[in-house]
Amino acid sequence: MRSRIAYFLLILAVFLLNFPQAAKSPPVSSVRASVQTVGYVFEGSTSYLLEKTNHFFGFIINANKFEKANLALKEKLERAEAELLVLQKIENENQALRSALGFKASNPYGFHLLPAEVIGRGGDEIAVVINKGETDGVKAEQTVINRSGLVGRVIEVTKYSSKVSLITDSMNVVSAILLKTGTYGVIRGGGRLTMDYVPSSVSVEVGERAVVSNSSSVFLRGLPIGTVRSANKKVEDLFQKVEIEPAVDFSKLDVLYICQP
Repeated sequence: MRSRIAYFLLILAVFLLNFPQAAKSPPVSSVRASVQTVGYVFEGSTSYLLEKTNHFFGFIINANKFEKANLALKEKLERAEAELLVLQKIENENQALRSALGFKASNPYGFHLLPAEVIGRGGDEIAVVINKGETDGVKAEQTVINRSGLVGRVIEVTKYSSKVSLITDSMNVVSAILLKTGTYGVIRGGGRLTMDYVPSSVSVEVGERAVVSNSSSVFLRGLPIGTVRSANKKVEDLFQKVEIEPAVDFSKLDVLYICQP
């Protein structure tokens, strides 16, 4: 019953508001104006809400697009950095190869030099593995050097690789001579290089060069070993202890040379 009355009143209101003659009467015109005012306010509010809603969803969509673009840019940057690292590694390898070939060509020691790359290290840091072996003519006890000086000797040989014992190994003993004073001694490894059997009467200077002496039966003579770092002696001792700074940086061994007859 109520729904029918409401429906009837709605029809009546529509008729009065839209019928020209009825709409001119004061009561109907007042009602019509009120309805239009409410409708205008409602329409304005709806437009405002729709505008803000569109702006909100537009912000969400733009933020999503920005995030995707940012991720894509980050991926491109990571790929570029990876490619740059590869190129730098190739350039370093090429530079090392050119340096190795140049050193072999100049050959300041007069030996036949076989270049080899370090492909592994011993766990105790007193030996390295190189990529040359029996097929390249490598033999045990051959002297190994780099551009700076004496590195060690070959102790094991397989078909395609070899193991090199460094002079920093306490098992290696190198017959040496101090060039300035002409003093002979024996250099041993074991953490640091020390030169033994240097008479206390000899005045050893810091920076004096030590090379393999001509009495060495293991290493080829004339090869640089290092320079004097310090010399300690006591009046009552016959010999002084001389500490040697290696000519070779054993933490950065890459390209080595096997000295062959």
